[in-house]
Order: sequence, then structure tokens, then C-alpha cells
Amino acid sequence: MEQKGDGEVIGSMAVELDSTGETGFLYDLYVNPENRRRGIASELIKAAIDDLGNAEKTSSFTCKIKNKNTDSKALFTKLGFRKSLDYDEDNSFYYTLFV
Repeated sequence: MEQKGDGEVIGSMAVELDSTGETGFLYDLYVNPENRRRGIASELIKAAIDDLGNAEKTSSFTCKIKNKNTDSKALFTKLGFRKSLDYDEDNSFYYTLFV
């Protein structure tokens, strides 16, 4: 996603499908600090879901969120993701959205 006008990249996110094409993984979501709280992260997530959700087999999207990252947990929960699995190695949790 780019800011209109000067072409500055203000946010990014990586997206990958599993080998079956049934699950999309969202990771490395980042928005520049000066551009946060403007809906950019939500737009990135929704765009990924819309793009990959059109694939015939894709039925869910999953992301891993560190327990201390309360902003990300709130954002993904607001978008319909639900905590699906604990991951104790680095105190993170998986959140999943079924489409």
C-alpha cells in the first residue's frame, strides 16, 4: 500500500497459502508509526482476505500474535479472527478467521 502523492510505502504485510490452498497465513504486518491508527492495517488485512478468499479452496486465514501485542490482538479480533491455538515457545497465540 502506498500513500497517494509521493509513493512512500506506509505499510506492508506478507501473505502465503499452505500447500493445499485451504489456509492463508498472514504475517509481518507493519505500518509506519506516523501512519498508525488510520485504518491502514485493516485495509491490508481485508485486501489479503479478499484477494486470497476468491481462491476456490481457501477456507481460513491464520496469524500468530505475541501475547503482549494487545493492539494486534484487538485489531484481528475486530476483523473476526478468533484465538485458535496457544503457542508457548515465544508466548504467542494463533488467531484464525474462517471464511
